[in-house]
Formats: sequence, structure tokens, C-alpha cells
Amino acid sequence: MSNLKRRIIGGIGANASGQLVTIGVQLVSLPLFLRYWSMAQYGEWLLLSAVPGYFSLADGGMVAVAMNKMTMLSARGDGPKSSEVFQTALALIASVVLVALTIAATVIGIMAFSVRRPDGLWALFLLIAVALANIFAGLFDAVFRASGQFAYGVHLLNLGRLMEWGGGMIGLVLAGSMIGVAGGFLLARLVFTGVMVHYCARRFPAFRWHVGGATRRELKSLLGPAAMFLAFPLGNALSFQGMTLLVGGMFGPVLLAVFNTYRTVSRILVQLLATISRSLWPEVSRSFGGENLSLLRRLYRSGTKAAAYVCGGTCLVLLVLGRWLIERWSGGRVPYYRGLFVSFLVVAFASCFWQVGMVVLQATNNHRRLAVAYVLASLLSLALGALLAKPMGLAGAVVALGLFEVAMIVVSRRLVDSLLTQSI
Repeated sequence: MSNLKRRIIGGIGANASGQLVTIGVQLVSLPLFLRYWSMAQYGEWLLLSAVPGYFSLADGGMVAVAMNKMTMLSARGDGPKSSEVFQTALALIASVVLVALTIAATVIGIMAFSVRRPDGLWALFLLIAVALANIFAGLFDAVFRASGQFAYGVHLLNLGRLMEWGGGMIGLVLAGSMIGVAGGFLLARLVFTGVMVHYCARRFPAFRWHVGGATRRELKSLLGPAAMFLAFPLGNALSFQGMTLLVGGMFGPVLLAVFNTYRTVSRILVQLLATISRSLWPEVSRSFGGENLSLLRRLYRSGTKAAAYVCGGTCLVLLVLGRWLIERWSGGRVPYYRGLFVSFLVVAFASCFWQVGMVVLQATNNHRRLAVAYVLASLLSLALGALLAKPMGLAGAVVALGLFEVAMIVVSRRLVDSLLTQSI
């Protein structure tokens, strides 16, 4: 077996374990929350936990761009330059996180004086702190990718996610409050982050966890692509958190719980797709950095075919098991509507036709035009969801999500074809 195949298979295995963690956490979390909270309280938690997603944008796309550049530089054998990129990204991220945390604490502290029960506000602050702490996980990922240890790094990051979730669930059981859950998340995340910094510093001494090697020149070179990378988490926030807030505001927490449950189950397809596409990311960066363009084209075409087969088969399985899964998962408290669930599956399946192409553009830092299209499509989808939700109910929101997928299929295919044609 070639080293390339071994790395890809290892990456698929690592990402698969990550998806198992995600699916397992989602499957276990719902019955646990509903055991200690009412449906209305759980819906309120969903609304509250949607807000910190916007704070995950605080890195401004710097981590993703730096990670790509570090990997491409390492593929060319330029280790010192790769280390300079890392320390520049570290300096910016540490500064941004500190400023964002200070602003959040100040604003929420002031707001807490004007409400009778500020528990929700302080839980929100803790969740914001968790989102900001999670940004450092991207730096860990960057170090492992640039060192050719992508799969191992993903396994460790999956362990960190599991630890964070476990801390939150311990807080739920012991305290039974939103502050208890959010505090458990934060404590576990901080412990894991400290351990990982120490471990990476010892295992990869070329990447030093200080900012002495940061340069203004490197910072300027990263800011442009990073600003455009910010469009993707912004689009995600608009599409996911934005739609969550829209549905919750229009239909209330109970129907929001139905919407969120259906979307979570259907997006098992997308999670499996991410197992394939994310596993290709470091190899795409390496092939592009090493100017191996024939390999880049092969990775794109083979990855897209594999994604379609895997997602198609999984879609059929969910069609058969959907009712059973939703009823068992929610303990019979979330009703099953076949037409609505099938609509969610169609939307999720459409993602397999553009996700690999998005990875090709992102991993090579050729994502500017796709980023613009992504944000515009997300905004239009949210606006369309607001228009259609009133006459069509939850189905209107699903239709809006589906049109977003269609738009991204068209745009991403054209951009990838252009990149591959120019590279011949």
C-alpha cells in the first residue's frame, strides 16, 4: 500500500471516529436533556447555544489559511517558513480570543444587572468562552497536518470533543441547570487545551508555542485569504444558527425541537460525507503545494464519486429506519412526519455533489469566489425561509435549505472545473 493510500485511509478512519463521536453525542444528548429538562427548557437551551456559534468566527479564518499554508510549505521542505506562519497565527489568535472574551464578559455583566434571573446570561458567557477556547484546536490540527500526522491529530481532537461533552453532561446530572452544563463544557475544554499545548510542544519542537517568530509580513500575507475564509463559518452561522433562531422565533421551542431533531438525523449523511472530504484536505494541500496537479485532479474526481456512493447508500438506510430512529431517540416525544423527514434527506443528499469541490478550493486557498457565493446563498436561503415558513410551516424552511444546496452545486462545480482546467 502506498503512503498516500495509507494516509488517506488513516484520515478516513480518524474522521469516521469523529463522526461516530458526533453521532453518539447527539443520540445520547437528547434523551439525557429530556430526562432532566422539559421540551420547552430544551428548546430554550437550543436557542441559547446557537448564539456562541458566531463567536467561533473570531479567528477570522486565520487558522484555516495558516493550516493550508503550513502544509504546503512543509510539502516543499520549507520548515522554518512553516514555523513562522504558525507563530504568526498563534499571536493573532491569542490576541483576538482575549479581546472577544473581555467584550463578552463586559456586555453580559452589564446586562445581568437588569434582569431578575441572570442564569441564562451567565450560561451564555460560559458557552462563548467554550467557543473561543475551541479555536485553539485548529492550531493543534495545523501542527499535526504540517508534520504528516493528520490522522493521529484528529483522533486526539476527537478525544477532546468527547471530554468536553462529558464535562457538560456531568454538569447536567449534578446541577441540572444551564450554568452547570455550560460550566462543565468549559472546564473540560480548558483542561484538554492545556494538556495538548504541552504535548505538541514536546512532540513537535519545530513549532514553538510562543510568538517570537511572528512577523508583520506573514500576517499581511495571511489576512486576505483569511478574511475570505471567514465567509464559510459566517455562512454556516446564517444557515444553521440563523435557521434555528428563525424557526424558534416563528414556531416556538417545541416545533424547534422537532425541526432540530429531523435536521440532525438527516445530516448523518453530511457527517459521513465529511469523513471522506475532510480526509482528502491535507492531501489536496500537499499535492497543490508540491505541484502534483494530476494527483489533485484524481483526488477530486475519486472523492466526489465515493461521496455519492456512500451518501446514497446511507440515505436508503435512513429512509427505512427513520421513524424507528426518531421515535427511539426522543422516547416517542418527537412525532414522525414521513414527508418532512424525506425532504430533509433530499436536502442532505444534495450536499454530496459539492462538498469535495469545496474542500479542493479551500485546501489550496483558492476559495475567494466560492466564499462570496456561500454567504450570499446562505443569506438568500434564510430570507426565503422567513418568507416560506409562514404559508408552508416547517416545510418552507426545508425548501429554503434545499435551494441553498442547488446553488452551491452549480457554483462549486464551475469554480473547481476552472481551477483544474487552468492547472493543466
